[in-house]
Amino acid sequence: VSAAAAADSSSATPPVATNVGVNAVISKEVIDDAVEKLSSFVQSSFRSVERTYTNFMNPGNDSNPNHNNVDSNQILAGAVVAILCTSLLINLIKICTKVLFIFIPLYVVMVCTCPRASDFDAKKELKRILRGSDLPDDHPDKPKSWLEKTAAKISASVQVELTTAAGYEVSIENYFNAFQVALVRVHAINSEFVFIGCLNKWMKLYDRQYDQ
Repeated sequence: VSAAAAADSSSATPPVATNVGVNAVISKEVIDDAVEKLSSFVQSSFRSVERTYTNFMNPGNDSNPNHNNVDSNQILAGAVVAILCTSLLINLIKICTKVLFIFIPLYVVMVCTCPRASDFDAKKELKRILRGSDLPDDHPDKPKSWLEKTAAKISASVQVELTTAAGYEVSIENYFNAFQVALVRVHAINSEFVFIGCLNKWMKLYDRQYDQ
């Protein structure tokens, strides 16, 4: 019985070894096939890169006529765009030159005739507004005769002195040394007046009421 069992056990062992050997052979074949495919892919990639580089460096050697047509169209389109951009730039330079020829002399005149901030007299400018000096000649409220002008001057002086007695604020901003903007706030009447100083004089821009 022992000899028969030993014979049976010895005869049962080889199939296990055979299965292991078959699995090893299959695994080796799979690995070899994967390595071969990977190697083929790498070689084809290198050949594609090399061909692309060669065509880029030597466009005349390209055997594909469609590719040459595409390159010609791209070159033509680039040339058209370059011409349009150059024309636009030239026209822009011409316009800027004309504007500068007008702006520079005007700027110089405005700088030379810009009044100083210390010359601004808030009460004087307010009186001038109240007596109607800035109104056009055909305005119905503008004094015409000497008597009307005298009465308007006295009335304006009294009003300005009374309204500014409670206090007023003056702030002046300089812009590029070409003109100045003065803001006068009169607290008694909750009003502010904006003046611009240029060309050796001060002119009222607007006036408005403000909330306390």
